[in-house]
Amino acid sequence: MIAFDFKHLFFGIFAGLCAYAFGRRVLPWILLGYIGTYWVLLALMLSPKKPRTPLREWNPITELKPRPKE
Repeated sequence: MIAFDFKHLFFGIFAGLCAYAFGRRVLPWILLGYIGTYWVLLALMLSPKKPRTPLREWNPITELKPRPKE
């Protein structure tokens, strides 16, 4: 278990702000930043940018668009 630490909290917030600046989804990067290290930010900067799915169509389990209803 990871102990609560202001250093981790600050790094999580910083990773979230970087994710927002790079146009990525913020919450997963905040969580990764909280438990991770500077490698997380390197992965964030080097990861390929995909076009964002509108939030109404976003499926958090599969990251796939739902099938159109017929």
